[in-house]
Order: sequence, then structure tokens, then C-alpha cells
Amino acid sequence: MYNPLPLLTRGLLDDQLAKGKRWFIRQTFPRGMEARLIAAFLIRGYDEDEKTAADQHLAALKNDGNAFLYDAGDGYFPNLTHDGEINFDLDMGMHFMALGHNRYPVILFENGEYHRKYFEWGIIAEYMDTPEKIKAMRKSMVNARSEKILEDKRSFWYRIRRARCLIPVTGIYEHREIKGWKNKVPYHIRLKDRPLFGIPGLYHYNTKMPSDPETGEVRGMFTLITRAANPLMRQIHNSGDNAFRMPVFLPKEMELEWLKPDLTDADIARILTYEMPSDQLIAEPVFSIRGRTPRPDGQPKNAPYLYPDLPALIC
Repeated sequence: MYNPLPLLTRGLLDDQLAKGKRWFIRQTFPRGMEARLIAAFLIRGYDEDEKTAADQHLAALKNDGNAFLYDAGDGYFPNLTHDGEINFDLDMGMHFMALGHNRYPVILFENGEYHRKYFEWGIIAEYMDTPEKIKAMRKSMVNARSEKILEDKRSFWYRIRRARCLIPVTGIYEHREIKGWKNKVPYHIRLKDRPLFGIPGLYHYNTKMPSDPETGEVRGMFTLITRAANPLMRQIHNSGDNAFRMPVFLPKEMELEWLKPDLTDADIARILTYEMPSDQLIAEPVFSIRGRTPRPDGQPKNAPYLYPDLPALIC
């Protein structure tokens, strides 16, 4: 469960304007820059007045010290090419769940350029060749254990280890089990001083399952890579089948290195074994993040929530 930034950037805005369309951008900004709800919606019928209005909207955001600039994607990934339009649900923008297998923006490096694709979360491998197999097995393909990618040469992850991507997010959600408490407590976890970051993943095109049978367009899908949790995350993700795991968090330089096409297996191992120090993560309890019911205090899902007598995390 993740809090994504769908990379609705200035470059994408200009691209859509050139096509006779107009983007207004809204987004959910992380705590520390104040929670600010922004939705993305497309308005057809571009003219000069609308472009002026869009530029004024941009200027207002840039002058707002509490707003994360939505053109950060183009600064993060220079000369980013946006492949296809994004139809992004507002609630998903606040809290995106893997098991829905919905489409989500990912970043690839192809032909010397960064590309923003729009892929389904959760890979369908070719051996999952019946609806029954897909239903039973796809849920296990939303995450890939880093250890499997190189150590298990019979694994599907080893076979696609060259197909690497980044999943751009502003933070993740995870639940903490507390002895004596009936319900688990959800946390929003983000990187310190990193309002946008990329989690490494792998992607796959299933040629046997075109998303458009008429055109034969193949379905792009991705998985998010996890590793053993660091001391802080071990205290939060402390129960369930995948307890004591966390996404692979990386410094920005290593994120960009992950996309390089010429990585050796030794390079891949070095990147995947990197453990983000606990003091570089900010973990804050939030209200229930399941369902679409608004919080009773009217705050967005990623805003901190005070639980009386909540045991402190030991950093």
C-alpha cells in the first residue's frame, strides 16, 4: 500500500497543451509540506486564455512554500518522455493498493531516455495461462523478494532481472501490530528530505495477453522489490506472511543507477543489498487507511494521527 506521486509534470502539461488539451494538476503532498489535496483532470478545448490560466496555476504553486512542485518529475528524471495519458483516480492518488492490480506510473530508461509508462501492478507470467491460475498466483507477483532476483536462478525474477524500473512515490503505508491492541496501527513512512523518491522494481510485457485484442498492444506490468527490514521497519511491519520486510529504499544516485541498462549482476547485488538507515526514515501513525470513508477529523490519509498510549518506536 503506497502513497504515490503520479508524475503529472510540467513537461506533461506542455505536451497536453500542444495536443489541444489542458491539465489542471492537484496532488496529495507529504507531511512536512502540509497535506494538500490535488486532483488531476483533463479539460479539452485548449485556447490561449486557458494556457494563461494554467501558467498562473503553476506560478501559484511555485510561490506556495507548502506545495511540492508537480514538475519535480522532470527535474528528477531529465528529459522525461510521457508515454500515454494518465487517467488517475483521486482516491488512488492518496492510497494505492497493490491487490487491485490497477495501472500506475513507472519510470524506465529506454533508448537513452527516461520514459514514464503506465503499467499494471502485479505481473502475470506466461505460465499463468488460465483465469484460475491468474487469480491464485498474481497476488504473489506484486512484490519480488530481492534475494530471489539473483540467488534463485530458476525464479521468474532472475529471468527478468534486466527489465528494471522505478516506482515513483511520496511515501508508503504499513501496519504495526501492538500486543494487547485489537487493531493494527497504520503508519505512513517516507524518506527524510525526499518528497519524491523511486522504489526499484521489475517489469514485464506479457505477449500472450494483449490489453487491446484489436491492436495487439501488450500489457506492461511491474513488481515492487522488497528486502529484509531495517530496525525501524521491523518494529512496524511486524506481523503477517511477509513480516519484517520493507521496500528497497535507495539514495537518489543509486535509484538512477538502477535504471542503467549495462548493470552487471554484481552491480544489481550491491544495489539490492543496500539498507537505508533507520534515521533516514520518518514514520508517523495515521488514521485507518482502508476504505474510502473520510477521516473523522477531516484530514487526508497521510496526516499524522494521535493514538493515546501508543508505544513509541525505538530508533
